[in-house]
Amino acid sequence: MKDLPLKLGVAAAMMLTASANIYAADHLDAPAVVTDPSADINDVYVFVNPQDADELILAMTVNPIANEATRFSDAVQYRFRVSNAEITSTITCTFSRPDSMFLNQTVSCTAAGNRSASGALNEVNSNGDFRVFAGLRDDPFFFDLAAFNQTVATATPAFSTPGVDFFAGLNTLAIVVGIDSRAFATTISENQNLQVWADTVRTDGGGINSGITGTWFGLEPEQNGHGFDIQVLDRPENGP
Repeated sequence: MKDLPLKLGVAAAMMLTASANIYAADHLDAPAVVTDPSADINDVYVFVNPQDADELILAMTVNPIANEATRFSDAVQYRFRVSNAEITSTITCTFSRPDSMFLNQTVSCTAAGNRSASGALNEVNSNGDFRVFAGLRDDPFFFDLAAFNQTVATATPAFSTPGVDFFAGLNTLAIVVGIDSRAFATTISENQNLQVWADTVRTDGGGINSGITGTWFGLEPEQNGHGFDIQVLDRPENGP
């Protein structure tokens, strides 16, 4: 397999495309998603590890404009879906409930072939040919928002090179897994296609949890820059 390329496809939200390296974007668009940021998928990235042609890297970013107090939800399943046109496999990642100070959260992921890996956030947790990282990272997506808005308003392309990255300096929560690509195909050839997409499934609650804690500001033109602070406190187990 070392010398044979994989063809990758990825879908996020309503975008579907395919190429050697795939990027799909979905930032703060649907109202229901905006109100549940810990389950909001920003982007999905898929590529073959340039240092190991046997390893497939899948990355998902969630919770736009995150900060050090932002946490993954313990009531959401974060899932990568990988299909080889015969079967669809799921990589599922879940998170423990943070303690009373919103700290000490852990990640646990499962994948095909009874693979599993778990451990602390902001560390690479490995188990055999399966590894996972989850934590706060600089948002890797490049987008010139001002040029985009001007293009929409004037119906004339306003983009330039290199442009201004709106997301520069903004953070997001990232889930990154590495797995042997042979977990998804019995035979690998130049014609082997893998379709990859991601979703989140809320298993409890309505999205109001410690993941929303932090400083926020509006992105809509009429409210751009208007800020506010949110702090969500855990209710005692035996409290009202």
